[in-house]
Amino acid sequence: MADRTIKILTPATEIGFLSIAEARLLFGATTTVSDASLQFMIDINSASIMRLCNRIMAYEEVKETWRDIGNRRVFLSHWPVKEADVESVYAGGALVDPADYELEEESGKLSNFQGWAEDVVVTYWGGYLLPDNAPLPLKQATAMLVRDTKIMSSLEGVAGIRSLGYREKRVQFFDPTKILGGGTTGSGGLSVMNTAVNRLLVHYTRWEV
Repeated sequence: MADRTIKILTPATEIGFLSIAEARLLFGATTTVSDASLQFMIDINSASIMRLCNRIMAYEEVKETWRDIGNRRVFLSHWPVKEADVESVYAGGALVDPADYELEEESGKLSNFQGWAEDVVVTYWGGYLLPDNAPLPLKQATAMLVRDTKIMSSLEGVAGIRSLGYREKRVQFFDPTKILGGGTTGSGGLSVMNTAVNRLLVHYTRWEV
């Protein structure tokens, strides 16, 4: 396995995959959650997705140093990477001409078919400009997790209560766990939801090579 050191030069200012407007469009205009609460739920679930995928997906300026490469390719940690966003590539202390390497923008794969002289140092901007440029599957995964967060927070107010009666009148409460549990138990529903999210995220996960 190659040895890589990552230094963040300019951190991302936005980490949420969804905008407030997109979230309200997905959850319905009548939702009573405030903008501040909704943004917090979007941010914490987006950050959780990045942790699960073992990478920062937000647009940042990064300096990466590679050693013990062992092949003609390095995989940049923040992708996608546009060619115009590669500031410099050094190999063995010498500046590498862009004509001598090839970048696959969507995956962040940087290839030098003549082989790299170590150390390889790449300074670039990479990732998604959030929330607008987030891929739709990441927006979907975030929406699913935010939805669960909203439902779980609503359970606190009605936990253990199914109905209230006064004289001849009785009010039955809708049980939100039925949504989470697919009509049975909350844990089963969350398991199904987590499986669906994981199936979306596996295509965006960084695997160390």
